[in-house]
Formats: sequence, C-alpha cells, structure tokens
Amino acid sequence: MYKLTENNGHFTSRPFEEGLVIKPHGSIELPPTEYQFKFGKITKALVADTMVNGTLLFEKLHSVPVEFMVEEDDTAPKEDPTLAEDGKH
Repeated sequence: MYKLTENNGHFTSRPFEEGLVIKPHGSIELPPTEYQFKFGKITKALVADTMVNGTLLFEKLHSVPVEFMVEEDDTAPKEDPTLAEDGKH
C-alpha cells in the first residue's frame, strides 16, 4: 500500500509503512486520492468496472478475503492516437 501526497499539483507515492488500526468488526475507508494499492502476480487482464478477488494479509492475525473494484486510471498516460495510426510506437 502506498500513501499519496500532493505538492503543487504533482503527486508522489511512498510505501505506507505505519500500519493501519482496524478495530474488531470495524472498517476503514482508504480514499483513492490518498492511498494506492499496487498488486503483484496479476495473472489476467483487469477490466474496468469489474470486481477482482483478493486477500488482505494481516501481520498479527490472519488473512481476509476481499473484493476490489477495478477502476480506469484516468491519470495514467494515454497512447498518442496519431502514433497508433501511423504504426509508430
């Protein structure tokens, strides 16, 4: 998990190492403007507006199954359509 910070319109992400406290039977919200998950070992293409199964691993307890909503990253660089038309990448 990464913590996002904004400075003069530029965002940076750093590993979030402080840990989160979730009370028993509690919940927390991780706004996408403040936190980011980065996943490894993805075995299939992610499709916007679909749910993906995952597992949260807790340091002191156990694992919990979760579902993540896949959202399109509208901040990601887009391919220049003129380059795609010309076949130049």
